[in-house]
Amino acid sequence: MPTEPVQSEADATDNVVLHGRSLPRMERAGKPLDSSITEEQVSLLVETFYDRIREHPRLSVLFAKGMTQNWADHLDTMKRFWRSMLMQTREYGGRPVPAHTQLEGLKPDDFAQWLDLFRKTAREICPPAAAALYIDRAETIARNLQIAIFMKGEIVPETAFEGGVLTNYWEKLLEK
Repeated sequence: MPTEPVQSEADATDNVVLHGRSLPRMERAGKPLDSSITEEQVSLLVETFYDRIREHPRLSVLFAKGMTQNWADHLDTMKRFWRSMLMQTREYGGRPVPAHTQLEGLKPDDFAQWLDLFRKTAREICPPAAAALYIDRAETIARNLQIAIFMKGEIVPETAFEGGVLTNYWEKLLEK
């Protein structure tokens, strides 16, 4: 029995319509996951973090080689991304995995360094509860990017990661 193509469109009630059945969207009207998270905080975190990235001996080179935007546009994109993640604004619609899979020479240790800088920055700028949320999301993002970049379809247990970074054991195992 042939199937008809999936059609996705928003109706007047902001529901997504698939094959005539509506699926209610989660309400995300910009409510922060923690009351201390503000647009100003997100901006300061992103700007401070990427200033540190640009000063880092290894990460600055990776970013410079992989950038498809100028820094100002990249910062705006990252601010939209983090506001979407932690303030639930739904303003980011990008695809981070393809952008990161194109970075040549990327290694799991680069994610460790990225996360170390991010954790330090979040803890300096944010109250503890907000910092924990940012860090948790960053570790999840790092893990998911590494799965896409290094694992190439392999399935590994959750224990293959420590703090969002692929362990040396699994990195060596996947190289074979």
